[in-house]
Amino acid sequence: MQPERYRWMDPPKLAALPRDDLDFGLQVWCQYCERWHRHGEDYGHRVAHCDYPASPYKETGYVLCDPSAERAWTLSAPDDWATTESLVGAEPSWRAG
Repeated sequence: MQPERYRWMDPPKLAALPRDDLDFGLQVWCQYCERWHRHGEDYGHRVAHCDYPASPYKETGYVLCDPSAERAWTLSAPDDWATTESLVGAEPSWRAG
């Protein structure tokens, strides 16, 4: 169930993957701050702690979804999964200005 303040909104659904830094939890790639957002173990609505100043996730949050559930999610991680390791710890492009 979504928190009261988010009920009128339709937050995006993101494909959540197992965390790569711990043995538990989920993570989603943020297309706005270009970093992994890491959360606890359960799927469902989350508040985003996004660094990007204009991120729409700050208003709506997002829903963590099982990526194997067909068509359950609306957004996913970068198209090239092989490059995500090189992105971890990299400076986001919007800051590199």
